[in-house]
Amino acid sequence: MNLTFQFHDSEVRQVQAAGAASADLDVVFSAAAVRSPDRQNGADGYVLNLEMRLTRATWIGTLADGVGRLSAGALCIDGVPLSPVPLPMARDGRVELTLNFTNGAVLSIAAVAIEFRFAGDVRFVESFAC
Repeated sequence: MNLTFQFHDSEVRQVQAAGAASADLDVVFSAAAVRSPDRQNGADGYVLNLEMRLTRATWIGTLADGVGRLSAGALCIDGVPLSPVPLPMARDGRVELTLNFTNGAVLSIAAVAIEFRFAGDVRFVESFAC
C-alpha cells in the first residue's frame, strides 16, 4: 500500500529523547493522517502505528508539551521542503522539522537523518467516526 503522511490532523502520543540534547528523538503517533492513492478516490485516513526517528537531534521547545493533535508541521531536508512525506521513508541530510500542536506548543527540531517507520503491520483506518 502506498501512503503519504500529512502532519495536519495527526495525533502525537509522545516525543521521547534517548538521552540529553543531541540524542536520537522518537516521535510516536497514536493516529497519523495519511493519504492512500491505492484506494478508490485516494481515500484519506489514519495509520495507528507510525513512528518517526530523528538522529542526533537538537530541539527548541519542551518535549513533554509535544502531545496531542498537530495543527501543522513542516519538514525540510537539505533546504528542500518535503510534503507530503512518502511512507515508509528514511533520509540522511540536514533535517529541519517544525511541529505545531493545537495546544499551542511548538517543537523545532534539527537532525542529521530522519526515518518514518511502521511498528508492525500497517493498520489503515478511514475514519474514527462511530
